[in-house]
Amino acid sequence: MLSDSEQSYLRRFRWWRRAAIAMGLLLTVAGGGYGIWGAAQLRSDLGVEAGRERPAASWDPLARLALLFAPYQERLREAEPETETEHTLLQELDEQTTLAAGLLVLLIRILFASLVLTAGLILISSGLANRRLLAILDSVLEKHQTSDR
Repeated sequence: MLSDSEQSYLRRFRWWRRAAIAMGLLLTVAGGGYGIWGAAQLRSDLGVEAGRERPAASWDPLARLALLFAPYQERLREAEPETETEHTLLQELDEQTTLAAGLLVLLIRILFASLVLTAGLILISSGLANRRLLAILDSVLEKHQTSDR
């Protein structure tokens, strides 16, 4: 038979197992949702000038990483091309800089989302694996109790 402290530990373990599964589900949904949202934001991130406040930047600090490119884009916009070729090259360089900023933000969003999603899946799998362990432990304790009678 189990002592009182062992029974208390087993009750806490069961509670933490359920909490781990619930937290894992929450993290998995949040990470997956953020990853999908972040991928969908790429189009709007590329359509907004880097110098202005981005719509997602109010709550998403990762979107502010694109502001690292703002000084370069500002210099490109201040340049005065003398020929049509220079104008075309500066315009193309500005578009490439905007694309690089958007892809940087997308990459970091996907990385963050995958970390959260992975943590959630780890919690779910450990909680589900512990369920089997608890079933075996219950079976052993039940057999021990019936043999004591």
